[in-house]
Amino acid sequence: IGSRAFYNCANLASITIPEGVTSIGDYAFRDCTSLTSVTIGNGVTSIGQEAFMFCRSLKTVIIPSSWTEIPKGIFMRCESLENIIIPNQVLKIAENAFANCTSLFHVHMEDSVIDIATNAFANCNRLTQIRFGLNLKHIEANSFSNCNNIRTIFWDAVACSDFEDHIFFSESIKHCHIGNNVKYIPAHFCQYGLLPHGAAGRPGLRLAPEPDHPGALPPAHPFHRRGGGGEAAQAVAGGSGEHPIRGVQIRRLPGAFQPGKGAA
Repeated sequence: IGSRAFYNCANLASITIPEGVTSIGDYAFRDCTSLTSVTIGNGVTSIGQEAFMFCRSLKTVIIPSSWTEIPKGIFMRCESLENIIIPNQVLKIAENAFANCTSLFHVHMEDSVIDIATNAFANCNRLTQIRFGLNLKHIEANSFSNCNNIRTIFWDAVACSDFEDHIFFSESIKHCHIGNNVKYIPAHFCQYGLLPHGAAGRPGLRLAPEPDHPGALPPAHPFHRRGGGGEAAQAVAGGSGEHPIRGVQIRRLPGAFQPGKGAA
């Protein structure tokens, strides 16, 4: 399917792309404002940027398992899209991939995802929870900016060391579930959600267990330490003006993440 093949086909309501199709060009279905559902065959291995951008009525998308990347701006401003499942072969979610999907409330992200680019989910203000998988290594700045209703984070990323500032920029986050194998929490993690902003420079991150809460982090858990000690802290990400977390539940999960479970 060539570039701009169905650009601005305002009355197109649905599309099924068969297995024989191997590529979709840039802007192929952009501005198809009546499009409500898209099924993409597993034969598609190459897809251009902004292919479905401004498909404002799009509610349902089945992403094939043949994709290794969610391209730049592909579903940007698909304002009716509510649910997305990112298959297990996907390694990267590119810049603005789901930005301004203002109805998106559920994202299921498999463990294969390594890289989440800037503004990937910016302004998705119906999202209430998000899970980060085992193999995630890099999250760029503002990837979840203005997602002001995220309440719960499930953090299973055991190897994420490249974590830029201002990932969430949200004060709504109340619950952070840390995977059993996580040994390091990146600096400035949920800086404006879990922590009060310190007057003397950026605050670091301190995970303080709640002893009376079932599943609370045990005091001797071997978190990687950076910076000062901290009497009850299990992880400290350096920086001045560190504060214990207040009003936030941080605990270990007894088992694997289950979408829809946990506090919201």
